[in-house]
Amino acid sequence: MNKGKQHEDAVPQKESQRESEVLALIRRDPLISQNEIGERLGISRSAVAGHIMKLMQKGVVRGKGYLLNDEPYVVVIGGANMDIQGTSQQSLVEGDSNPGSVVQTPGGVGRNIAENLARLGVDVRLIVALGRDRNGEQLLQQTEMAGVDCSPSFHFNGCSSSYLSVMNQQGELVAAVSDMAIVDNLTPECLSQRSSLINNASALVLDTNLPAATLEFLLREYSHIPIFVDPVSTAKAGKVRRQLSSIHTLKPNRLEAEQLTGIKIRSSKDFPAVTDFLHRVGIADVYLSLGADGVFASRSDSKLHLPALSSLVTEEKAGSNPAAHSPLALKSVTGAGDAFMAGLVYSHLKKMEWVKGVGFAQACAQMTLTSERSIHPALCVTQVEKFVDLNLSE
Repeated sequence: MNKGKQHEDAVPQKESQRESEVLALIRRDPLISQNEIGERLGISRSAVAGHIMKLMQKGVVRGKGYLLNDEPYVVVIGGANMDIQGTSQQSLVEGDSNPGSVVQTPGGVGRNIAENLARLGVDVRLIVALGRDRNGEQLLQQTEMAGVDCSPSFHFNGCSSSYLSVMNQQGELVAAVSDMAIVDNLTPECLSQRSSLINNASALVLDTNLPAATLEFLLREYSHIPIFVDPVSTAKAGKVRRQLSSIHTLKPNRLEAEQLTGIKIRSSKDFPAVTDFLHRVGIADVYLSLGADGVFASRSDSKLHLPALSSLVTEEKAGSNPAAHSPLALKSVTGAGDAFMAGLVYSHLKKMEWVKGVGFAQACAQMTLTSERSIHPALCVTQVEKFVDLNLSE
């Protein structure tokens, strides 16, 4: 496995004394010139420019005119990969070539959550491992075009991550293979270089594609920040078992929840036992993803089971009924969970009333189900709110 070199734009763990002095002057007068800062501190203008650049890299100062970054922002750390998805046009035949369509799009749990957040108007900083290859260039370019700040990410020698999936005619996942070895380069030592950026975040989103040691480090060092965790899969969920108390919000599916709690889910009667276990270890919010059965949302004093939309149907079920072939026809399950997590983070930042926030997050997921892409191209707050009014208010 190739560890490669870390991104050239590495930053110190915290502001130096001189950077703190520069920052203090900017706080007093955001319109102060570099020359005036230099005169007051007895240093050259070019030295001032260098200190300001480092403060920008740390997320403390942003844009031209030395705007102090007092607005809330979210840091997302996790996987970014090129998704290659094949969908069969008819019933899938195993062991044979199936006619269908193949599309290639940017993906990865962390990256998808970040793009969804950006589409919802959130200031989001993405930290991922990218290879110095064509896929890495495309991932960076397309993610930045979606409004995500990728400047804190790291570039390494080697291949960027890729994810190959096969979907059946109904848009359901049949099999997948992932190559995410480059993510192992995101070590605690590597991410320590983004300490200031993470410390100033209003929320931190993690996916368990990260190495176990890295997850342990992040959950230990930044537990004072609301941390949202997507367990990703049963194979990777166990990485956070020892640090559950540091998690603010957890979004497991049934199998992941069983692995983390040791409680077998045989029916809906078992949902409260699972979520109560997770609350007892310190997790504030638990969202049990139930696929076609919706989501079971839980806080220590409130529980809510939101079923999936009854109007969300597969093309096969729609048949020849023109009315059934609406924008709500299910196209693909890929990316719905990422959109749901983005909706949760958004509702947290906006301090939405809890039930309303859960509904908003579910609407993000349901909208995504109606798109062939892992991220709905029309996702935005206005469209999600319309979706809620039309489909979730009944």
